[in-house]
Amino acid sequence: MSTGKVLPDDEIIRDRDCRFEGHKTIVNLFSPVKSVGMWAFRNSGNLISISLPNATHIGESAFFWCENLTSVSLPNVTHLGERAFLGCKSLTSVSLPNAAHIEKRAFLGCKSLTSISLPNVTHIGERVFWGCRSLTDISLPNAAHIGERAFWECENLTSVSLPSVKEIYKHAFYKCRNLIGKIIVLPDGAVVQKEAFPDGIKIVCPL
Repeated sequence: MSTGKVLPDDEIIRDRDCRFEGHKTIVNLFSPVKSVGMWAFRNSGNLISISLPNATHIGESAFFWCENLTSVSLPNVTHLGERAFLGCKSLTSVSLPNAAHIEKRAFLGCKSLTSISLPNVTHIGERVFWGCRSLTDISLPNAAHIGERAFWECENLTSVSLPSVKEIYKHAFYKCRNLIGKIIVLPDGAVVQKEAFPDGIKIVCPL
C-alpha cells in the first residue's frame, strides 16, 4: 500500500485527471501538489488520511465519497470546491486555517464530523454542512455570508458564534433542533432571511 509521496513531481492535478479516481491502494496521501483538480481522488474508498501542505486549491468533488477518510491536513488551502468532501462519512475533524471560500455541499453528509476550524473563512456556500449531525458548536469569526441550508439538519448543534456575519440565508440553521431555546448573538445590521433558524430561538443584535 502506498504511504509516501504519491505525486513527487507534479505541482497540479488537473480537472478530470482521473489517474487516482477510485484508487484502491492509496491509504495515506502526502504530496507537495499545489492544486487538486475536479474528481481527482473521488471514490477512493481506502484513503484514510490526507496531508497536502502546499495545496491552495481543492477542486470540485476531489475527495467525493472517500468513505474511510478520517484525517485531513490542508494548512494553506484558500478555496474548497463544490462537493469536495461530500459523503466522507468517517471524517471527524477539519482544520482549514487559511480557507476563505467554501463552495456548496463541500462537507454534505459528513455525519461523523465533530469539529471544524475555519478562522478565516468569509463565505460558506449552500448546504456545506447539511447533515453533519455530530457537530455541536461552530465558531466562524470572519464569516460574512452563510448560504441556504448550510447547516440544515445539524441536529446536535447547540452553540453558534458569527460575530462578523452580514447575511444568513433561508433555512441555514433550520432543523437544528438543539438550538431551540438558545440565544444567538449577531452583529448589528445582519440580515437574517426567512426561517434561517428554527422557531424558538432568540436572536440578539446589540448596538
